[in-house]
Amino acid sequence: MPAKMPATTAVDTTMLSVESPMPGERIKAKNCCFMFRAEVEGAVEASIDGGAWRRCRHLMGYWWLDWECKRTGPHRVVARIKTPEGAEFKSGPRRFQVI
Repeated sequence: MPAKMPATTAVDTTMLSVESPMPGERIKAKNCCFMFRAEVEGAVEASIDGGAWRRCRHLMGYWWLDWECKRTGPHRVVARIKTPEGAEFKSGPRRFQVI
């Protein structure tokens, strides 16, 4: 039997996207909530500024992550999802700024 190949993670904004914040958005509050849209079944996680992956919560057809900003300036969020079949998808990076 051939060895099972590890799943690869593809960037595919049609399968998983960052809905909020908007590209280049300037956020004034130190607490914000990210919103993600997934077109496949699975659990969504998000990473901010290359940090640890954090599990998002599913509510009203979207995935959400509350975040407390520790510093002003530019930031980047990326989401990922793993389907029950083992496929993995990532959103494109979303850049925003906390002022």
